[in-house]
Amino acid sequence: MITMLNEKSRRGRGHVLLWILAWTSAVVAFTGSTTKARNVPPTASLRESEAAAFGGAVQASAAPPVPDNLTKRERIEFMLWRAWHSMGNPRPRSKEVRECIAFFRGCQRQLGHKKLLVDAAGGHGGIACVFLAHKRADRAIVVDLYQPTSFENLRLAWAEGSDASVKYHIADVSSPDWLSSLLDKEAGDLQPSEIAVVSCHACSLLSDELIRACTQSQVDFALMPCCHGEDSRKGKMMLNTAKMLGIPHDMLIDISRLGIIEESSGYKASMRCIDSSITPQNRILLGLRESEADAEKRELARSASLYRLARKYRHIGIPLGKGAGSMTVVQGVQLRCCGVRDQYRVSWCVCAF
Repeated sequence: MITMLNEKSRRGRGHVLLWILAWTSAVVAFTGSTTKARNVPPTASLRESEAAAFGGAVQASAAPPVPDNLTKRERIEFMLWRAWHSMGNPRPRSKEVRECIAFFRGCQRQLGHKKLLVDAAGGHGGIACVFLAHKRADRAIVVDLYQPTSFENLRLAWAEGSDASVKYHIADVSSPDWLSSLLDKEAGDLQPSEIAVVSCHACSLLSDELIRACTQSQVDFALMPCCHGEDSRKGKMMLNTAKMLGIPHDMLIDISRLGIIEESSGYKASMRCIDSSITPQNRILLGLRESEADAEKRELARSASLYRLARKYRHIGIPLGKGAGSMTVVQGVQLRCCGVRDQYRVSWCVCAF
């Protein structure tokens, strides 16, 4: 009897193990067929997930169908993802593709259409290709110290193989005159208003150098800094200040850069943010050339602020020899006598009214 029960138990356990193995195989097969789509974060939009779902079809055919219910911009993004899935290796990671598309969305309206786009420290050139695909630039130049092999693959996939639309220029973007030298060679008769510089993940001091180069050349720019901080007196000061204020170190640095852009002659600054699930270094700093109307508004606002300040302190000060409560105006600062006076000193207090 005991032997029969043991035999039945072994058979039962065997059936359970077979069922578990079958169920696991089914799950693995399903997961393997949908891994690309399921790894897409919600912010990556429907275009990426749909293109990923066509991954197998892309390998089998050159043109998987584009959904009919997409806007013009969504159709372009879908085709970019579709081309990325079909291109060979090496190619940018999917995270980098999401960054390029999100960066474009974050600043393309502010930059407007440009005849020449410079992708500084551009690496594989994804941002330049996205701007060209959306026809927000007539031509683009990717500038970096080295040209990765993935640039050629991405250019063929995203820029339709056009040598004239996007090309690579080897240069050190940390050097002071790299941008002016490039524009002298490539810009021709273009006006500064027809040129823009973009840079995604400009590391550390490179962001500061790019801001300086762009403001000197008087061109619009958009950059997304990363790797904040520097090993210097200024870097330690910023780190200690961030700790004292209780705010993130990188946030403080980007806010200070925003102020530098705003105080640059002929510029107005703004900030945009992409989804932090794509990258935590998600702040886009924009420097746009001021129009005459913008410059006039800035000067009017400055004059109005100074006028209000002058009115606030117009009655400041006290002449010597007067009694307590008397007032005079000394260099625009109101002083009121406290009435404490002897042979050697007169005590004053400054009062705001």
